[in-house]
Amino acid sequence: MSLLDHPFFSTEKFRSVFRGICRIVFRLHVEGLKNLPDGPAVLVSNHPSYFDPLFLVAAIPRRVNFVAWDKIWEAYPSIGRLAAKWGAFPVSLERTGRDTIEKAAQCLERGEIFGVFPEAGRSWRPLMGDCKPGSLRIAHRMNAPVIPCTMLGSFFMWHMSKKFPRPYPVKIILHEPIHLSDVPLSDVKSNGWRNETMERIKGIINGPIIDAFGRNEIDASRYVVRGSYDRIPDLITARASASSSSERGAG
Repeated sequence: MSLLDHPFFSTEKFRSVFRGICRIVFRLHVEGLKNLPDGPAVLVSNHPSYFDPLFLVAAIPRRVNFVAWDKIWEAYPSIGRLAAKWGAFPVSLERTGRDTIEKAAQCLERGEIFGVFPEAGRSWRPLMGDCKPGSLRIAHRMNAPVIPCTMLGSFFMWHMSKKFPRPYPVKIILHEPIHLSDVPLSDVKSNGWRNETMERIKGIINGPIIDAFGRNEIDASRYVVRGSYDRIPDLITARASASSSSERGAG
């Protein structure tokens, strides 16, 4: 059994310890917890760094379920099992779609929070980029409010042109919920409405980033990632392929 399989890592006590570490190292602060409902919700966030899901686990007192790359489970089974305890579930990037929707619906049906990074990858600039609007259909179907979430500072903590993370203040802002229950189904099925609504949500999420750093600062060319040290996806894929080959050979 791996150390990460120890029951301690799935307890609230460990979450408290991890939260304390984040507050010391990254001065993690969360604003807007009052905007979280008691029931189901779809949390829509920007995704500047690999640490973002961990920050949300540390900062939000409720369970947040996330979509995670299934290759992580294949390459690092212990990390996958730990991620599952924290609310992540594996999804194939090659076969996303109905399976993801059904798993998200099950989370919401249980009254939990479903977290989504609609950029489908990490941000390449300080501001949130192009987004996939599929989470809006899930929220409407399950009558769950959408909570826009701003990860403020994590881009500068570890963006793609940096080999390693660095201590940098991180603030999580949970904005007021957006209710879709009164929106006609015909609108929800419309690409135009979904794209327009997601653009509005993106504007809400990007607002505090622009206020904090200024439009000219965040548009500076040094923050446009032209080269990347991000070899982690390649390493995970290679390790997952090696694990699959070993299992086939053993069979």
